[in-house]
Amino acid sequence: MTNQPEGAPGPWPGRFVWQAHEVPVMGSIYKGLPESQVAGMMKNPMNGAPSCWLAHFFTPDLAASTSKAKELGAKALMENAPIPEVGAFTLLDDPVGATFALLQAAPGIGDC
Repeated sequence: MTNQPEGAPGPWPGRFVWQAHEVPVMGSIYKGLPESQVAGMMKNPMNGAPSCWLAHFFTPDLAASTSKAKELGAKALMENAPIPEVGAFTLLDDPVGATFALLQAAPGIGDC
């Protein structure tokens, strides 16, 4: 996530090209690598928050994985948020404060 997506060519210019797969997400545009779900970029939805990397873990059952994470001490920041044409995600802080996301892909997007 970045505060300046329009000026960010990617973390390593010349290695990744942020093009093609663009999806509206939370009032911004998510730009993903077109042939995979391994990396993407979007405007940080939290004003004033620094640019950062956010690890996403794919799950076949978002509700069950979210419930298990909370049972183990994670705090849900946003639950079951839809991403059009991609799936849905839950944003969590683990018990020591590290932020991560769980992602359930929409049917036809690929295997988890």
